[in-house]
Order: sequence, then structure tokens, then C-alpha cells
Amino acid sequence: FGSLCKYYFFNAHNGPLAIFLTLGLNGIVMYLMFWNHQMKLLRNISKDRSQKIAFIALMMVLLHASSEAMCVVGTIPFSVFVVIMMKIAKGEIRYKNCKSAKR
Repeated sequence: FGSLCKYYFFNAHNGPLAIFLTLGLNGIVMYLMFWNHQMKLLRNISKDRSQKIAFIALMMVLLHASSEAMCVVGTIPFSVFVVIMMKIAKGEIRYKNCKSAKR
């Protein structure tokens, strides 16, 4: 079922594997369900170009997690990037001067 005290989100060279080793089957299932729900939501609400690019960037982070665990196990540099991309994809962060952005 995982061993939080033994592995504690070590970099297992694979994000889902690191989560599985730490939290077990329940943890990895909840993690995958969360990202599945978020990506479906973001795909449906992404309207402008910056939101679509942020959505693609999040997909690339998840793809990159299959070879590098640090993207998904909670390190600050990667977490800040993911949070900013999520906010852009949801439309919570926007470029203020939209007319000059469409050139």
C-alpha cells in the first residue's frame, strides 16, 4: 500500500512511480483521477490562444513526469510553474493588453 515513512516522495525517476511508492495504489488512483478531471475541465474552458498554450504546457509537464519525478512530487520551482499554467488555462491570469497580443 506504499510506505510514507520509507520513501517519502523520493525521486524514483518516474513521477507516478514515486507517488505509488509513497502513497500506494489508493494514492496513485486519486492522483490520476485528479489530473483526469482537471485536464477535462481545462480542455472544455480553454478559449483563447494563451489558455490553449497553457493547457498544452500542462500536458507536457505530465508527459515529462513519466521520465522525471520532480515535476509532480512537490518541489517549489516546478509547483509554481504548474500553478501559474493552471491559472492561465482557467482564465484567472490574463494578458491585460489583449489588442496588442493579437498582432
